[in-house]
Amino acid sequence: MNKYENIISIIRNELTSVDENISECLNSGFDFLPVALENFLLKKSKKIRSAFAILFIKAKYGKISSKQIKVLSLAELIHNASLIHDDIIDEAEIRRNELTINSIFGNASAVIMGDYVLSITLKELMNFECSKLNNLFINSMYELCKGELEQNTMKNKIPTIDEYIIKSRRKTAELFKTALIGALISENQNDILKNAKEFANNFGIMFQIKNDLTNFLQDKVTAKSDIDNGIYTAPVIYLNENTVSPKIKSIKKNDPRFLHAVKKTNDLINLYGRKTLDLISYFPDNDYKNALINLCMEVQKSRDE
Repeated sequence: MNKYENIISIIRNELTSVDENISECLNSGFDFLPVALENFLLKKSKKIRSAFAILFIKAKYGKISSKQIKVLSLAELIHNASLIHDDIIDEAEIRRNELTINSIFGNASAVIMGDYVLSITLKELMNFECSKLNNLFINSMYELCKGELEQNTMKNKIPTIDEYIIKSRRKTAELFKTALIGALISENQNDILKNAKEFANNFGIMFQIKNDLTNFLQDKVTAKSDIDNGIYTAPVIYLNENTVSPKIKSIKKNDPRFLHAVKKTNDLINLYGRKTLDLISYFPDNDYKNALINLCMEVQKSRDE
């Protein structure tokens, strides 16, 4: 069992319920859902957005309701729809070690399937009859699209760190926030919303930076890398500080410029990691708080390769 699986073992039943809710949503009123799409949406994944929200809520309140689990399943659906659309944009052929939806059905059908998943989310949201929840999810979709448009506009240009952080907040942290805040709103747990928003934003940004660093350090990838696609993340931004228009892929891992970029990226991850942990320091001591701390530290863990 890897470290992440060990951390979330304490909430395995709740995560199973998230999967069951997703399955119910998918099969509601549609008798011929393509098997490949259903497999893509239900295939075992980390579901880290749901995991971090469940741990946060149970650490603070001791329990989580079926209504909150349903909200988390809708956040997972939005995330998966965004992955389908991302794969089309990136012309990716592999996702989670399986063929992507676009490589199986073609881009046109994949666009429709991604839109269908989004429509399921909106349809299910209506059942809550909660304008705050509706507005939260709609704004999340808006922010995701805005972040994607900004990324496309900046292709083949090296952004500033501030621009990169804003994009990371929109493309990644926003959905972490939607999952957690949506679950809290659904049960009127409004006393902690401000803290939860800051926690989700910091956790989501840290998660994205760590993911970008991991991709930067990989020797082999199954699809075109961010660099190949003209998308420059934190390590490349820091690499550019010490060289003019670097041929990024020609710089070796023992080059001082490379080591400098990795160190500064790790420092940025640690900055957001400290902010994240500070926001839950006052939570009551319990197993869920400890698991949440371990999750934050696992994401924050330094990569020095």
